[in-house]
Amino acid sequence: MRVIELTINNHKDVVELFGEEITNYYFIVDDLLKNNYQGEFFHVYGEYDGGKLVSILLNNFNNITYYSKEDRNVEAYENILNKLSFTKLSGPSNLMKKFIPYVSVKEDTLSYMGVAKNIIAERKYKDIPINIINTEKE
Repeated sequence: MRVIELTINNHKDVVELFGEEITNYYFIVDDLLKNNYQGEFFHVYGEYDGGKLVSILLNNFNNITYYSKEDRNVEAYENILNKLSFTKLSGPSNLMKKFIPYVSVKEDTLSYMGVAKNIIAERKYKDIPINIINTEKE
């Protein structure tokens, strides 16, 4: 197992990590592509196990977001957390609670994310096709 800073070259691995759940996380994938996986206030780390990306840690501005399909130990990110600037942890609570031993918590707030899957509305511009963007080039 190893944790590395991810670049655009790791994008295919990130897409594979989210798998069928990617539609719930388009907002993260969109941020990754818009920022080209880098920036002064934008850092992306990934945990590889057996050559496969198994978790991702995103530090965008004052926020830390974590994702993994598996129930993993987050200790691998401990040294990285100490180098990042953040005031908020966000992600599924069953995953984020694992970070509590590694951060100084001053306030705890629970919020919920909702995903709209099937929107039924009359289209204003019916002649314009709807496309799903899957790559940076699109």
